[in-house]
Amino acid sequence: MKVRFIIVCLIIVCLLILSISYQSKGHSYKQFTTTEGLISNDVYHIVRDRNGNLWFCTTKGVVKYNGQIFEKFTVSNGLTDNDVFNCFEDSKNRIWFYTYNGKYCYYKNGIIYNPSNNAFLKSISSSDYSYINVMYEDVEEDNLYIGHVNGPILKLRGDTIKVI
Repeated sequence: MKVRFIIVCLIIVCLLILSISYQSKGHSYKQFTTTEGLISNDVYHIVRDRNGNLWFCTTKGVVKYNGQIFEKFTVSNGLTDNDVFNCFEDSKNRIWFYTYNGKYCYYKNGIIYNPSNNAFLKSISSSDYSYINVMYEDVEEDNLYIGHVNGPILKLRGDTIKVI
């Protein structure tokens, strides 16, 4: 029993030393909640874009954090669903959102584009597709691949769409 207590104490001391060492090297962490500006405390995924913004994908929408301000996006701002699992930034500076309902939308230059305000997104939307599972971009070939859960893979190139 005494040995077990000593081992637990040693583990706690080691963790404290590691924590202090990590913070002394200039690393720190911050916890964000709805009190600080998140739209929900249920966060699925966080992505940092090329401009350094953090994008929080949550059960109630998306939050863009620039280090100072939390900007919230929901269906009232153009998202196709408030339940957003993930996001992906492509080489054209679009932030694509993986929503629960599977309808496409992306953010660019302060606007969320969706099938209601973008003819291309309307043309690739289908009720046959489940939500987006993965996106990959082949920058050299200018192809964007969108994979769906229980659905096809779409290959987008410019304004052309190919189901593969």
